[in-house]
Amino acid sequence: MALAALAEEGIPCRPAPAVFPDAWVVPAAARAALTRSRAVREGWIYLQNLSSMLPPLVLAPRPGEEVLDLCAAPGSKTTQMAVLMRNQGRIAAVEAVRARYHRLRANLERQGVTIVQTYLADGRGVGRRTP
Repeated sequence: MALAALAEEGIPCRPAPAVFPDAWVVPAAARAALTRSRAVREGWIYLQNLSSMLPPLVLAPRPGEEVLDLCAAPGSKTTQMAVLMRNQGRIAAVEAVRARYHRLRANLERQGVTIVQTYLADGRGVGRRTP
């Protein structure tokens, strides 16, 4: 659905290198149009640099596991981990900055992630707040 919508809007994309499953690359000249696309507005895709996708791939969380994500906003790695976990398990996402925290929550909702419990808190004291 997302790829078809991008094609309809004339936004070219190609598969990313194989190490990045489900990732697509858009040429620099098309990135402004991409940010305004229906696929982005509807939350069908999430824009992220390939380098930002590496930590969740290295961690490789599995369905049913528990993950602590500090400095979690805006949520790109958090949502990627939820996808890797097939939205099964638990992610505690901690963000200390109020505006960034609300952006994190909005991105999680837009992406349909249901396994994340968010905390507006300083990561140094999170052990007292999360199970």
